[in-house]
Formats: sequence, C-alpha cells, structure tokens
Amino acid sequence: MRFLRWLLALFLLPTCGLAVFVLALEISSIRQFPPNAIAFFSGMLLYFLLHFVLPKANTIYVLGHEFTHAVMTWFFGGSVRNFRISSQGGSVETSLSNLWVNLGPYLLPIYLMAAGLVYWAAVVCFEVEWLRWPLLGLMGAGAAFHLLMTLNVLAVEQQDLKDTGYFIGMVLILLVNLTWVAWVLGWIFGLPIAQGFIQGAWGRTVQFWTWIGESLGEGW
Repeated sequence: MRFLRWLLALFLLPTCGLAVFVLALEISSIRQFPPNAIAFFSGMLLYFLLHFVLPKANTIYVLGHEFTHAVMTWFFGGSVRNFRISSQGGSVETSLSNLWVNLGPYLLPIYLMAAGLVYWAAVVCFEVEWLRWPLLGLMGAGAAFHLLMTLNVLAVEQQDLKDTGYFIGMVLILLVNLTWVAWVLGWIFGLPIAQGFIQGAWGRTVQFWTWIGESLGEGW
C-alpha cells in the first residue's frame, strides 16, 4: 500500500507546481473587488495580524483538528470514542483509520466550513442581511486560521503523516488546500476560478506526462 501511495504521489508531484501556477493565473484574472471579497479578506487580514501578535489559539486548533478526525471517521462509517483536547495536544480514538481520516485536519478548513454553514442558514435561508458582512469576515478568519495553523503544525513531526506517508501526505495537503482556496475565491468573486483551476491543473498534468511518455518513446 505504501508503494502505491508513493507512486501516486510521484504522479501528482508535477501537478503541485502546475496547480500553483494555474491558481496564480486565475487570481491574476481578477479585475474587481466586490463587497463580499472586501469583508472576507478583512477577516483574513485581521486574523493574520492577531496570529503574530497574540498567543496562538492552540486549544481552539486542537479542538478543530480532533473534531475533523471524528467527522472523517463518521463519514467512512466508523465510530468515535475518548475525545480529548488540551492546549498541549489532543487525541481521539476511532474504530478505523485510513489516509483521509489521518489527513482530514490538514485538508479541511473546519472553522471556515462551520462559518459557511452559519452564513448559508442565516443569510441565504433566513435572509438576515445584517449578518452577511460579519459572517463573511468570520469565514475569512477561519480560512487564515486553517492555513497558518496548518503550516505551524507541519513544521514539527506529525504522527498522522508518519502513518500515512510524508510524500503522499504533503502532496495531497497542498493540492486539496489549493482546490478549496480556488473554490472559495470563485464564490467570493463570482468567477469560475475553481473550474478554471481544476481544468488547467489537470490538463497541464496530462500534457506533462504525455510529453514525458513521448520523450521516453523517442529515446528508445
């Protein structure tokens, strides 16, 4: 299984660089900054500043981290027991373990998703317009929190990645995070950024491996 994961990571490795390039191209196509984007990025900027000024919100991160393990376990039909958190760390015992359960906290911006659900319920369903801007700002803060705290914890050895395999783990963490960033940006700006990102990254990956195959074929 580890060898297959290593091969998958090797195949996807060029996609990492290509995905960064394509997302940069999609972002460069943005020409207007609508109110939704102003509110969202204001929340991101506020958390970014607080992150480097105030003590890290470790307990809040650990809660989200372990809860995401639990959510992924439930998603795959498992059960959860002995949920523990503290500022020093946390743990959750689950009835199953797989790549997605292990990597879930590094892939899914759980607080952004929670704020997004509240936004959908309050603003979209019940049309409470005065909550639009605060919730968009909260979503931006949740996005920044996930990205910055994920970088922090990946700077030290993580058992989740040891169990999964560092190579495939880091590749998937980068690609999945780039994907949800593209989707959120597309929603915020009202542009098909996610569609362009996925099509561009995948298309260039196919082109890359086609070129490799043709080059090897000519060499033989």
